[in-house]
Amino acid sequence: MLLTFDEYGDIPAKRHIFYEKCFQVLIKEHDASKGRFHRPLKSKLSHENLEKVFMYFCAISYQNQNYGFSLQEVDEYIDLSLQIVNLDKVCRENDIRYDFVHSVSLLLQDGNYFEFIHRSFQEYFFAKFIVNDREFELENKLDNIDGLFSVAKSSFIAMIDDMDHDYFETEYILKKLKVLNEYLKSIDAESEPEKIFKKFYVKFVLTPCFAKGKNYFKLDFVVLEIGNPENFREMRMNRFILHQCKQYRANRFNLSIDLSASDILKIINRYKKLIIRINMNKDNTVRELIFELNRELLIKLDCSKYAQLIKESLNDYYHDILSRTTKQHSIIDEIIFKNRNL
Repeated sequence: MLLTFDEYGDIPAKRHIFYEKCFQVLIKEHDASKGRFHRPLKSKLSHENLEKVFMYFCAISYQNQNYGFSLQEVDEYIDLSLQIVNLDKVCRENDIRYDFVHSVSLLLQDGNYFEFIHRSFQEYFFAKFIVNDREFELENKLDNIDGLFSVAKSSFIAMIDDMDHDYFETEYILKKLKVLNEYLKSIDAESEPEKIFKKFYVKFVLTPCFAKGKNYFKLDFVVLEIGNPENFREMRMNRFILHQCKQYRANRFNLSIDLSASDILKIINRYKKLIIRINMNKDNTVRELIFELNRELLIKLDCSKYAQLIKESLNDYYHDILSRTTKQHSIIDEIIFKNRNL
């Protein structure tokens, strides 16, 4: 980071630009030992080709969920990467390994053990591969990544979105939105709210709060990932998409559900069988009540308006992307490919 700041005078706001500049700085540092004259890499590869090999090295190891390597693993990943870029007959694995460790300092070596100088470099180069490759559909590429949209992968997804927002939005989000909206359009949010919520959440929780001089209970929806992992993967994706909706972000906290302590007591007595868990504070006061997503209870708590907000937000987001994309393609076609005189 210090080398990048010293070279460029600032730290880029966008993470992928920062990592791109880091790589350029590391290459320059390699040349600096020869007075800034171009110094051939041990592998004799161009800087561009070495970066390609490292990009595939990161992609393969990331997909294998491997972040530290033995000597044998490093050479195996390098060999596979060289095959992808058709350089396996030109370079030796040990020369590439030397360049990764000593020439550009992207890997650290401790005896026969290797690891990235920072794991985020692996993440960046895999994201770069995902965005640069246009041979495979983005939807297929991302759907084949384990744990996509989990907390651990959040910065990876953010980096892809940052690198090429239009590509990510039109080739992935739009396709997933279409499927989600097809499901939601047949659901009546007022009478079947649980069918909407179950696409995003597993349970809902009531939490006591104090504001403006009074006590009340706040309702929120929670993710307790117990059960079918495949459902959780879909829920994570759906929640990610939902939080991209401007309408949802702007209005979700306006739909507050104000419940008094006596209201809660009535709910507890009537819907005991739907309570998953009651978490208590040390002073034996209620910290939170966790309930099943039950239709009758959700309607009783006036959650239908929240379900309707979800449905409308996703529909508006889908048509917004579609409208922007259609307009952009029309302008490009008219101005660039039809050579309209300006």
